[in-house]
This record gives sequence, structure tokens and C-alpha cells, in this order.
Amino acid sequence: MFSRVAIQYPRLAHELGRLEGGDLDQAVQTIVEQALTAAGVEVGARTSTAVEKLVWSLDDAAWALQERVERDPGSQGLYLQAFRRARAANGLLDLLEDRYDSAVYEAMHALGASEDAVLQMLGHAAP
Repeated sequence: MFSRVAIQYPRLAHELGRLEGGDLDQAVQTIVEQALTAAGVEVGARTSTAVEKLVWSLDDAAWALQERVERDPGSQGLYLQAFRRARAANGLLDLLEDRYDSAVYEAMHALGASEDAVLQMLGHAAP
């Protein structure tokens, strides 16, 4: 179920794969909400349509900054912030559309956190 996550975060994928029902829903939601908070993304309406518009807007901003970085490497920090914002919003869209693997994958890129930190956030001791 978490094959995309497992590529970069195998222990997290394993722990999420052990969860069922409401526990799984809560874990994925926690990761996505933490990503939104960490990236500073404020979401108004949490409908697929509204969040999809937000994703497109944030993706456009990130792409524009990526082009700027190519001309001015000093703007790398602004690009990384925009990239994380876009990934967090995309994680929310995936969550709303029950694509948990993709939601966690996007949220992890938005968080920029270690696998251990996310496992601890979920209450799982890192091995």
C-alpha cells in the first residue's frame, strides 16, 4: 500500500502498513497536517477543487522560483520554501482523495524531516 513511500522511507512505510482503519487515517492525517504547518500553508476550504487550485498556484510559484535559481543561485532558499509549500498542499489533496501513499510521500518532502522524526511524531520508537 505504501510502495512509493517505501522507496525512501522503508521503516515509515512498514509502520503505516501495519495500521488499519481509523488508526491509519489518523496517522496519515497527522503527517499531512504537520507538513502544512511546517511549510506555513494556510488552507481555506478543504474540498478537492479548492485544494487543487491551491496546489496549482503553489506549483506555479515554485516553478517560477526554480527558473530564478538557475539565473541566481542565491535564491535557492526561497525556492526550497516554495517547493515545500507546494508539496504540503499536494499531500493534502492526495489525502482528501484517499491516496495515502502519495499523501505521505508529498508530506515527507514538505517536512524535510528525517524518517526517525516522523516515526517519533506518530508515537513509534525508531529502531
